[in-house]
Amino acid sequence: MPEGMGRLKDLRIITDFFLGYQTGSKINELGKLKHLRGRLSISGLKNVASAIDAKNANLKDKVNLKELELSWGEDNDIDGDSRHDREVLEQLKPHTNLEHLFIRSYLPYMIVNFAYPYRHLANYHL
Repeated sequence: MPEGMGRLKDLRIITDFFLGYQTGSKINELGKLKHLRGRLSISGLKNVASAIDAKNANLKDKVNLKELELSWGEDNDIDGDSRHDREVLEQLKPHTNLEHLFIRSYLPYMIVNFAYPYRHLANYHL
């Protein structure tokens, strides 16, 4: 994604948000997009610098999101810093209005505490 997506404050739909390693959009830019609705897929979460950046995405405040996909990387690329990834995931908790949750390329045993409050979901894939 191009850098500066957060300046599009009235944007309502963005289906795919890609996080680059050194350039491009940062996850905290999502925090400025208060009107997002429908489906959102965030890819490249392994590139999030800190859990604070993830918290600043303010997913919990996006009441009109119905489907969320969180992806760390390629399906066969599940190594990395599990503590850092867990802290990032904890800060990406969506609003309870969410209906569908997909978490990809993430260690399954680390998802339990994250997913428990969302057991009401119509559909979730871990």
